[in-house]
Amino acid sequence: FPLFLAFAVSPDWSAVLWTAALFILVELITSNVIEPWLYGSRTGVSPLAIIVAAIFWTWIWGPLGLVLSTPMTVCLVVLGRHIPQFAVFDILFGDRPVLAPHSRLYQRLLAGDVAESSYRATADLEDTYLADFHRDVTLPALLLAQSDHARAAMSPAQETAFAATVVNFLDTLEPAISEELDEIEEDGEALAGQGQHLLCLGGRSALDDAAAAAFAQAARAEGAEVQVLPHDSLTLARFADVTRSGAKCVVINFLDPAPARGAILHLRRIKRAAPQMRVGVVLWRAPEALEPTMPMSAPTAETKAEILATGADFCVSTVDEALAEAFREVEPVALPA
Repeated sequence: FPLFLAFAVSPDWSAVLWTAALFILVELITSNVIEPWLYGSRTGVSPLAIIVAAIFWTWIWGPLGLVLSTPMTVCLVVLGRHIPQFAVFDILFGDRPVLAPHSRLYQRLLAGDVAESSYRATADLEDTYLADFHRDVTLPALLLAQSDHARAAMSPAQETAFAATVVNFLDTLEPAISEELDEIEEDGEALAGQGQHLLCLGGRSALDDAAAAAFAQAARAEGAEVQVLPHDSLTLARFADVTRSGAKCVVINFLDPAPARGAILHLRRIKRAAPQMRVGVVLWRAPEALEPTMPMSAPTAETKAEILATGADFCVSTVDEALAEAFREVEPVALPA
């Protein structure tokens, strides 16, 4: 109608052309920029999905398809979000990430992609502390690796390569420690680990060594002096490295929720050789919010009680508990007879 009106009232073609240009410009901006941004931010649909749906349904049904494309896409996303059989539509059109952060980190580390892993981690560390990042992302990713290892989906060579990749990834996060310490110092806050000397050990595998390295980073970010040794330091040939470390507290890390008793008994050897040391065990578990999606079960109370009865000074499962116990100024627990 505006084109016919411009044709009727104008003595030349200029009004018709300007009217047509105005409609084309407004339609291009609103359909390709404003509407995808507005609808995508309100409905949980990605802007790209809005554009693709508009093109597809316009090609199928013409102008009617253009009008119905956004409502139909939103309906498909809502169906996929609440009905498992339609989950593919939420993955294709939704704006939520397909993988959780810990699953994405595990995938990238398994592929040996340290660059992208550290890039994403650095972005996350702008809004969170290093200990919280390891609690919510790094350690759950290692638990996924432990699950694959337990069901023989990860070969020994893959396990070794994955553990080495994790260590390289953690090395790229070292600058975050000094940044956090400087920030805490500027705020005048006290460091929980100031003056503490810890020794972090892997329990029985290269994956446990990686977990020990992650926990050591979290402890260093609290101001503690931390040394990390691999699990083979518990062998007779290298056992002196443990007792000569001079640490106040030794933390043995296990990703397996029910480690073999032979691996647990190493703590008795440490306490006999160095009775002045506190020796604790960490059976790592995922945060409660992630546990329903994790393939491995959490450590049981019976397992923890058995470890404590063996002579451990503490047996915990989370980063916060492990840091609190490792920094406690108490006398070591005497070995039971």
